[in-house]
Amino acid sequence: MRGKRGVGEFAHIILRILLLFTAVCVLGNLGGCGNRREKAKQEVVELEKLFPLIEKHRVTSYHNLDWYQRLSYSKGFFTTTKDSRSALGHNDPQAFDDEARAVFDSISKQIDKIGVPISVINEVTFDPRGRLSGAKFHLEAGFIRVYDIYSPNYKTIPENGFEQYYSPINKDWYRLIEDWN
Repeated sequence: MRGKRGVGEFAHIILRILLLFTAVCVLGNLGGCGNRREKAKQEVVELEKLFPLIEKHRVTSYHNLDWYQRLSYSKGFFTTTKDSRSALGHNDPQAFDDEARAVFDSISKQIDKIGVPISVINEVTFDPRGRLSGAKFHLEAGFIRVYDIYSPNYKTIPENGFEQYYSPINKDWYRLIEDWN
C-alpha cells in the first residue's frame, strides 16, 4: 500500500530525529557556543596545571576508568588488569608497584583538584627538551566522547567527519566531540 510506512521504518525515522537532536544539543552545550566556549577556555587553563606532572614523569598514557586503571610512563606500563583492552599497544603490562601507584595517585589528585572531569590522557608527545608537545584529554561526558586536544600553535583543526565535530578553544587547544555509536 502506497503511503503507509512500516513500524521499522517509523522507528528508523524517530531514531534519526533523536540523533540529530542529540548532535544539536552536543554542539550547543559542549562544542563551544557562548558560555560553553568560555567554560572550555577555563577548563584548558586548568588542564595545563597537569603538564608539570606529565612532564616530570614522562606520562604517555593515563586511564582511570571504572573497570581498570593504567599508567604508561618513564618507568614502564602498569595496569590493574591483564585484559587485552587495557594493554592495547603494550607487550608486557605489569601490576602497579608502589612507585607507579604513587605517580598514578598524584595525577588523580591533581585532576580532582583542578575540577575538570577527565578519565583518560593519551596520545601524549614530548619535544626534544621533554616539554609536552601534544596530548588528548578525555572529558567524562556520558554517552558521547569529548576530547580536549592540546596541539600548540595548530594552524587548522581537522574537518568535521562522520559523527565527529571539531571546534577551536584557543590557539593551542581544540575540542572534538564524537558520537560513540
